[in-house]
Order: sequence, then structure tokens, then C-alpha cells
Amino acid sequence: MKHTKQDIQNIITEYVGGPTEKIKSRPSLQTYKESAKMVATGERKLKRLRLSAADRRHLSVLREAMSELRQALEAGAQANEIKHKRKMNNAVRLANEYTRRTDGK
Repeated sequence: MKHTKQDIQNIITEYVGGPTEKIKSRPSLQTYKESAKMVATGERKLKRLRLSAADRRHLSVLREAMSELRQALEAGAQANEIKHKRKMNNAVRLANEYTRRTDGK
């Protein structure tokens, strides 16, 4: 079975959007830990998708953005504010780069 860009969007919504909303509504060390686990699950699901060559383009940028987000959340769970901010900025930059590359077509 082939997957589509909609599958990518569903993963982003569930495993990036969900944890982000959790952090905004209930910021705590436990929430950061739970959110990091959710993003890690999203990373694994994204990696398992069977996409066409066109849909796979630039996916490495998105996977790197999710990795940076997971690391930022893990740093937040350890109360390492400096690393959290640095990794979060990298995640946002990479996510924006993925969006720019894929929407520019």
C-alpha cells in the first residue's frame, strides 16, 4: 500500500500538533516527557511510510525537524532551558524550510 502526503499531514497533526498543544496548556516536566515520547512515535511512523518518490522529496528535512523537536522536549523535561530553546529554534527553522520547499511547487 502506498501512502500519500495526507498521511504525512496526519502524522504531523497527531504527533507534533498534539504534543505542542499539551505543552502550551499544561507545561510541566511530565508533560514534556510524554510529549517527547509522542514525537518519537511520530518519527517512527513517518519513517515507515511507503511514499512515492515525489512525496519523499524533502522528507529528510521534516524528519530532522521532528528529531530536533523531540530533543527540545527531552531537554525541557530535564529543565535544560538553554538546550530546549536552541533545539526548538532549530526545529521551527527546519519545519519552515520543509514547508517552503514543499509548498513552492
